[in-house]
Amino acid sequence: MSNRYRLFLLVLIAFGLAISVITATDLCTFGACTEVHKYLLFGFSFTPIGIAFFILAGLFVSLTNRFPGAQLLFNLLLAGAGGAEINMILLQKNVIGAWCPLCIAAAVIVYILALSQLVGYFYSLKEEFQMNLKTFGKP
Repeated sequence: MSNRYRLFLLVLIAFGLAISVITATDLCTFGACTEVHKYLLFGFSFTPIGIAFFILAGLFVSLTNRFPGAQLLFNLLLAGAGGAEINMILLQKNVIGAWCPLCIAAAVIVYILALSQLVGYFYSLKEEFQMNLKTFGKP
């Protein structure tokens, strides 16, 4: 993972963490935000889960060059967060009936992170394929 790409991911993660912290401090005064914050997941508010996610994501991205397993953990974390965000969006639409703009912004950040990882993966496959074509048939 290049330093420029890692910086891009860390900036996105920092924005997500800032959004999660703002929601934890109840600075979100939209009517829908207070409705969304009333819901619990296994007895926990969604806000600490979001803060923990962005902290872990930042840690895994920071450690990718030193520990190759951190890349896999980051991807697994993103996959879980992507599914959780789908459920959160459906919960806001179907159960709560109101939209929290900060929650939607956090979901958008999660999906931008996931999309950038997918694009990076396919780009690395393309480079590997081109390298194999150059060496094909050479002893």
